[in-house]
Parts: sequence; C-alpha cells; structure tokens
Amino acid sequence: MSTATVTPVNPLNMSVTLTDWAYDDSGAKITAGAIPEPSSAALAMSGALVLGAAGLRQWRKRKAATAKNVGDLIAS
Repeated sequence: MSTATVTPVNPLNMSVTLTDWAYDDSGAKITAGAIPEPSSAALAMSGALVLGAAGLRQWRKRKAATAKNVGDLIAS
C-alpha cells in the first residue's frame, strides 16, 4: 500500500493524505458520463428562469393584495 502526505502552506493549516493511487498506461479510452449538449442545458435553465419569474410575479401580487386588504381594514 502506498501512502503520501501533502501538507500545503496555507492560512487554514489543511493537510491532505493520499492512499492507493494508480494510473493506467494501457491506452484504453477513458469513458465519461453523459454530458448534456449546451442547447439542452440552456433550455433547462431558461425554463427554470421562467418558472421562477412566474412564482415571483404571483408572490408580488399576493403581497400587494394583502397590503391593500390590511390598508382597507386600517382605514375603516
């Protein structure tokens, strides 16, 4: 078993200990997980923004309606 300890000089006094490392020199390809296309990620983010904006709009409407109702109660 191989062990290496790395202690960097930093203000947090953190240290890192590595145990059992290996490398592959067989020439085999490294497989990566599924990476979405940029257009798919952009579509998902724009959908999240639309839903967030709709929720914010409803929240502001409810807040304004509540403030109006409280103002009416105070005025009467």
